[in-house]
Amino acid sequence: KGEGEAMEIEGFSAKNAIANIIFNKDGVGNFDIALKEDKPDEPQTESAPLALAIDGYEIENLKFTFENQASNMKMVLDSINHSGDGSFKNQVVDLNTKTTTKLLFVMDSVNYVNNAKLSLDAVLGIDLNNQKYSFKQNKALINQLPLEFDGFIQLTDAGQLYDLTFKTPESSFKNFLGLIPEVYSGMIANVKTEGDFEVSGKVKGELKENVIPTFSLAMKSDNASFQYPDLPKAVKNIHIDVDVANQTGNLNDTYVDINQLSFKIDQDQFNAQASIKNFMENALVDAKLNGTINLGNLTKAYPIKLDKPLSGVLNANIATKFDMNSIEKQAYQNMVNSGTMSLTGFNYTGPEMANAVIINKAALTFNPSNITLNAFDFKQYFSERNKIFAEYW
Repeated sequence: KGEGEAMEIEGFSAKNAIANIIFNKDGVGNFDIALKEDKPDEPQTESAPLALAIDGYEIENLKFTFENQASNMKMVLDSINHSGDGSFKNQVVDLNTKTTTKLLFVMDSVNYVNNAKLSLDAVLGIDLNNQKYSFKQNKALINQLPLEFDGFIQLTDAGQLYDLTFKTPESSFKNFLGLIPEVYSGMIANVKTEGDFEVSGKVKGELKENVIPTFSLAMKSDNASFQYPDLPKAVKNIHIDVDVANQTGNLNDTYVDINQLSFKIDQDQFNAQASIKNFMENALVDAKLNGTINLGNLTKAYPIKLDKPLSGVLNANIATKFDMNSIEKQAYQNMVNSGTMSLTGFNYTGPEMANAVIINKAALTFNPSNITLNAFDFKQYFSERNKIFAEYW
């Protein structure tokens, strides 16, 4: 270009890149490497003009890690493949993008998301003057769950401003199976489903130091069912009512309410309720389990890959309240438990056990101060080479 004319960037690409952003416990980022020295103000010089005339760009196999050691949080976006096309010659542009990646999210040693597959095909409305990015036509997948987004993200001096809503484009119960990684859910295309499953939510507010946007996530299903074509059993009477929300912007005020989670296989009904609060400081858990599960029916209704089939019947009617600090310190006297649990006819043989294990009957009673083992009928069969040890035992 001639003198005074802008140098134009027409495109760029990156392959096999690695990016790590780490904040230590004092809040200092690993990118903060400049020496801070007191120097007299130097006269400002005008830099050469630069213009973005990008028609297309591509990022292949990028691994991005964000870690905050103060909050013991780590997020990894692995195998990021992203491309976009659209002219940046104007300050307002519609950018056609395609993105795929895998997400890992860990907080306080709890793995909340483990290599979930994410994909997004979207037209993004970009306003460079206001640093505002709006979702237009778009289709996202979390594993195999479809989602659609509306709203915008805007960069501000303090951080980022969010005003987003999202929902499933349809209410088929296959949406729920789509949440489960394909390696565990099997191919869901031919699964017969009845009933609905809907996901909806919103994110609104600023993300800045010590403040997050308020958000809500709701998952609902009422009297649904599914059956895999090659399996004899169906899972019926499925009711799901789960809310995850933060109404204050304080991360510790995030809570999870499992208002109802129930299903039925044959005549066996299982129900669960739970609430989890005070996530960041000392998680408080209040849970109830009630129902019966025939372990032998699990592989007949769901494509679980086991070397040996399970058998046995689990009955539970339990209520429990505890905090995670007490569990970590083994201060079990702080737990509040009540109810009973039993296991009968349990038979298991697996590669991690040298010999078959049979529990004819085990029965437990839970009280506020103790757990009582009322019955325990246990057998283990030994191979011929362990016969001497078996006779001694």
